[in-house]
Amino acid sequence: MNCSNIVVADENIPILVIRGLRARGCDIVSILEEARGCSDEIVLDISIKHKAVLVSFDKEFGSRVYRNIPGALCGFVLLRIPPLSPEYILKTLEWLIFESGIELKGNYIVIDKSKVRSFPMV
Repeated sequence: MNCSNIVVADENIPILVIRGLRARGCDIVSILEEARGCSDEIVLDISIKHKAVLVSFDKEFGSRVYRNIPGALCGFVLLRIPPLSPEYILKTLEWLIFESGIELKGNYIVIDKSKVRSFPMV
């Protein structure tokens, strides 16, 4: 699959995080800005259309992605960190995207407060 460098942020990602990632040069589509209140199916369609990696806090959404559509998405990041503040979420995503060296494309990534796990999306 030919994936882009775009990230789609589910609507549970705060707008301050979106702005912070954009300021660092991340090409990001915000569901909160563009399709607030839409269904999970529409979020998936937007991610697939943009050939993007989807980022979300939604554990049920993550389970669905992992079980049902592994080849359709370019990647998925499930945030299992405590949403202490937008700044904390931003720092976590900045580390993942710009510093960690972890390949987002083609992987299902789970981040919690003590570790990062990455599984190929086959």
